[in-house]
Amino acid sequence: MLKELICAVLAIMIVFSAFPAAGAALDEEYKTVDWYYDLSDPDINREYSRRFHAIWGNSGNVNREEVKKFLNLLEEICDYYVNELKFNEPTQVVYGDENADKTKYKVCVYITQTGLSQHQSGYAYQGTKWLDNGMIGYIAVEYAAFTNSYVIAHEFAHVCQLHSGGGFANNNPTSGPFWEMYADYMSGKFHHRENGTTLSANTLSYNHLYFPHGKNYYNCWLLAAYFDENPQIVGEYFNSRFWKESIQDEFPFDTIKRLLPESADFKDVLGDYARRAAVLDFQMRDKYIQLKNEWIQNGTLDTRYIYPELERVPDKEGFWRVPLEYAPMQGGFNAIRLLPEDNKVAVELYGVKHMNDSNQDFRASLVIVDNANKKINYSPLFSEGEMSIDIPPNAGEVYLVVCATPDEFYPVCTFDVTEATQYNIDRAKQRYLYEVKIKGAQPYETKEPIKGEKIHPNGGGRVADTAYVAPTAYVAKNAQVLDNARVLGNARILDYAVVSGNAVVKDNAVVSGHARVLRSALVEGNAKVRDYATVTDNAVVSGNAKVMEHAKISGQAIIRDNGVARGSAEFGGKTEVFGFGMMDGDYIGDNLKVSNTVAFGRTPSQDFINRRPEVTQNLFSEFLFYKEHDYAIDSFSSSIGIFRGNIPYIDYDDGKSGIVKLDEGSYILFGSEISDFKDVIYEISLKWTGGDNERLITLGAPEAYVYFSPSKGGRAAFGLIKDGVETALYADREILKNTWTNIKIKINQGNVQIFENGEEILNGKLDFTLDSLRNDGGNGEVKTLNKLGGDFKGFVDSFLVYSDSAYGEIKPKEYRFTGEEIEDYNNAEIVEGLYGRAVSLDGNESYVRLPVGITYGVRDFTISVFVKPHTLDRWARVFDIGYDTGNYAMLTAADGDNKLRFEIYAGGKYSLIAQEPLKAGVWQHVLITKQGSAIKMFVDGQLAARRDDFNISLSEIGYSTVNYLGKSKYKDPYFNGQIDEFEILPFALSDEEAANYKPFLEIEKEVYSGFVNVKIKNPTLRDKKLTIFINQLDEDGKLIKTNIKGAKIKKGKDFSAQIPYTKEENCKIVSVSVIEN
Repeated sequence: MLKELICAVLAIMIVFSAFPAAGAALDEEYKTVDWYYDLSDPDINREYSRRFHAIWGNSGNVNREEVKKFLNLLEEICDYYVNELKFNEPTQVVYGDENADKTKYKVCVYITQTGLSQHQSGYAYQGTKWLDNGMIGYIAVEYAAFTNSYVIAHEFAHVCQLHSGGGFANNNPTSGPFWEMYADYMSGKFHHRENGTTLSANTLSYNHLYFPHGKNYYNCWLLAAYFDENPQIVGEYFNSRFWKESIQDEFPFDTIKRLLPESADFKDVLGDYARRAAVLDFQMRDKYIQLKNEWIQNGTLDTRYIYPELERVPDKEGFWRVPLEYAPMQGGFNAIRLLPEDNKVAVELYGVKHMNDSNQDFRASLVIVDNANKKINYSPLFSEGEMSIDIPPNAGEVYLVVCATPDEFYPVCTFDVTEATQYNIDRAKQRYLYEVKIKGAQPYETKEPIKGEKIHPNGGGRVADTAYVAPTAYVAKNAQVLDNARVLGNARILDYAVVSGNAVVKDNAVVSGHARVLRSALVEGNAKVRDYATVTDNAVVSGNAKVMEHAKISGQAIIRDNGVARGSAEFGGKTEVFGFGMMDGDYIGDNLKVSNTVAFGRTPSQDFINRRPEVTQNLFSEFLFYKEHDYAIDSFSSSIGIFRGNIPYIDYDDGKSGIVKLDEGSYILFGSEISDFKDVIYEISLKWTGGDNERLITLGAPEAYVYFSPSKGGRAAFGLIKDGVETALYADREILKNTWTNIKIKINQGNVQIFENGEEILNGKLDFTLDSLRNDGGNGEVKTLNKLGGDFKGFVDSFLVYSDSAYGEIKPKEYRFTGEEIEDYNNAEIVEGLYGRAVSLDGNESYVRLPVGITYGVRDFTISVFVKPHTLDRWARVFDIGYDTGNYAMLTAADGDNKLRFEIYAGGKYSLIAQEPLKAGVWQHVLITKQGSAIKMFVDGQLAARRDDFNISLSEIGYSTVNYLGKSKYKDPYFNGQIDEFEILPFALSDEEAANYKPFLEIEKEVYSGFVNVKIKNPTLRDKKLTIFINQLDEDGKLIKTNIKGAKIKKGKDFSAQIPYTKEENCKIVSVSVIEN
């Protein structure tokens, strides 16, 4: 990395000796100098090669022979960069005036972690020394990094870039990411000699974005490889010229355009590069293809993100489009896989644009990998219109490659995060939309190979023998539930969606499209995972949250409430999206909290998120109209509206600015995301010019939809068309004509309210939920046809969409394990415990898996558990709750020192240790209570351990998804014994309460002829709801009759009752059971 920014003026005096170092000849070709330390300092060690000077302190156990080998490596790298890639030798002062020093100096190499006062740490980095008249580069490297030749070659490439003398190295505002892109390219070229490469999965995953982008700016160097391998197009040594001849304030793509020979058209060059990059048609193609296939096989690379899959254009028969969030930005491209059905494939391609002066343009090509002849065939490049290509026998992959080549490239730097600009308003991030008609082939669609052995009766989907799907859950015909995944409650798995690993989908959650829920992810509540989204690792999606389009969440990320992840957003770590926060567009980041705003782009800090403007509560989309854009812009998030027909733009009308005029046959087409709600509000600022039975807005699928009409027979109407039948609700009047008015449509389940300028004009109920008015069945289905207009006549100033689903702050809850409601018993035996049921574990891979989220938000707490160990195996867990080995809370009866230990590990590790272990063979009560940083442990009511500096809590674990009784997250022994009444309370008990804590009711039962007496004492800390059963059984224990009585008992109070019964003829036994609800 550019550890020391070349644009920062360092106020450091040059330390320069007039005397050469020992062993350095006075007439040497490259003079020895040390820019930071005195050459005569006896505490500084030095070693030399022809062009390099290694410098280190007296710590770190540096081996001089290894230093010599390292300098030889640097000489080899330098030779390659200078002689083969034609970069300048980085030995002279640069960016000085005509009087600057022209001496050649050895490049200083500072070895960090060795006691150098000004180079104490850093694995490897390029540094810059500013002089009175110019600057010079050096490299700093940790001794442990000597063997990492890829990193060393990368950082030394930065030194050569600095010494190129061009404008990119002299405070150019947009070239920063190109430094990393080219350094990786140069390092890879150096390693190509031994069949090495810096190609990564990131190189292949983000082709649709502008580049270098924050998601791949190290890895998007294939353009440089194209320049290097095609001198007949771009000229000799184009890459070194790109650096040497750059201009200080020039955008690098403008530099490329300027340096190309007259025979090379800039757009054609980008188009040719894109089609070659799509099939990795470079000198090392065999190596690249091998790596790509390995990454796909091991799951590192997801083909759904490399090759975007087309979807039907909802209003143009026979046409397809790339998902809007994957349409290419400037310089980006799509590689679309096609499945040939004939010996010729033909396409028609048209850009989607509004104004005649559109900046939009493309370069596209059909590409065939001819495996039989071991060559790649390309159609001519074309912009719009028709193109075809013949398909040879035994052809391999066929692609349509479309590169966005607008007339003007807008300057952008992925490092620039100071501007809180909206995603779609930023012209550099504009998506260039196109639609395509295909003959002789079908677009490829991902369909997971059938792996499930069983067919689920509710829906017909496939379920693995090792997976579990509740009878109430729905798995559609083409969906699959694999491995050890579980689908519970009323959850629905639709289309071609896959749930696998140890993932859980429960409650009313929906997974649809080609979405994947993997590993130990959890989707619960009313959450939705749609389209090509991925939820993996230990990520949690809950509440009314949505993960949609090509979003991907991983790690321990949580998205809840009305949070949304969409576009091509990616996040992981401990990211939390809540309230009505949104991760959108090209977002990438980890460990941030986002609420009540939207985050885009490369986001490096929480401070940046906190500076984002807060927005109106529950806002999902805000469509405004800008003359310079090709489509309706969502100024809040990444949705767009496509203009159809003749839609004039009007600058100003009666206090409104930025207006479009709709007429019969013209409308604005929106994506399915704006109707994917059960509860929603649409707000439209409009001027209706009059007419009957016109539809202002239509929402839903082509054959099942709702609409709003300003006037239907003289009254405003909201209608539903479903199964060929139309039903409607009517207002008492039509809406206002020829004046600007505000219409608000509120839909809650099937309840509909219409407001005009704040006044309710319609209220009623129809039989629908909006999010069900869509087609789910694959890319060939039109999901929705959502639009403003069609036959509406008038003007529209704005169109806003709000999620209207209520949510509240998630408060920590009590959790209690009684053996009744748990996720999984794994060879555990349920036995009679101290109170009701307990779990008995045999120490041989038996354990209980508890529900997820039991630590969420818990700061102060009380943990109580009754334990009866049969044996005291070191480190065997009574409980282990959290995510993984880096995020957990655990209790062991005997640690490595044979002591009772409680521990939380989440970023830091804190332990609370008693003096003794628990005793084997007897029931003992362990209670841990924490308030603030003070924590105490009680065993059978006696204080066993305490700390006042326990500066961590359960809440820092996050939304725990892997929670066990009797099992460790490490390879520790399983617990051998019994566990009862495991509780987590989100508050701390007092010492007196802890010492006298009783979770049990005290019950006395007396059975008489014709009645029973029941006396119950409640010494616990909570009110109880009980059910009392009077059971009559025959001599074989068969139940004959049961009387039931409900009861409530306040904490600290008593309850008594005499309950009559009629004895049955064959009754031999009368028993009484008390069950806590």
